[in-house]
Amino acid sequence: MIKFAAINLLWLFSTLPCNAQKNTGKESVVNIVFELSGRRGLTQLSITPALAISTSKTEKKYIAMGPEKWNELLGTLKELDLSSVGRLKAPTQKRLVDAAFHCRIFISTKNKKYQTAYFDSGIPMIELKSLYDKIESIRNAINYDGEFWKAE
Repeated sequence: MIKFAAINLLWLFSTLPCNAQKNTGKESVVNIVFELSGRRGLTQLSITPALAISTSKTEKKYIAMGPEKWNELLGTLKELDLSSVGRLKAPTQKRLVDAAFHCRIFISTKNKKYQTAYFDSGIPMIELKSLYDKIESIRNAINYDGEFWKAE
């Protein structure tokens, strides 16, 4: 009898929706990567809730992020449909004739990685403008105030 009751309770709880976490329709973003490439090579900026790390052929620098900066960055994703970022078209094509750097953004959640198409540096898709501007401000902060990465 106890076994039967336990199985019924287990079945009941497995069929109930989990309300432990509010479903906002958005997946939880864990990492954002910005790539900037051109004739001089690739610069990659990886941003997590704890750190923003810029890596190029010649150096690796970082700054601490913290919850306030991370939440500001996530705020730029509010109106963005992550599943459609790969279908957005770049407004200009200057990168094809070396008149601009090639850029793209990767947004990673716990379960999936979303990737934009390449776009010209300084001229992102309209839907990505606020995200791009925030990433650029973080990149500039690393360039001017960042510390050099020390291998342990």
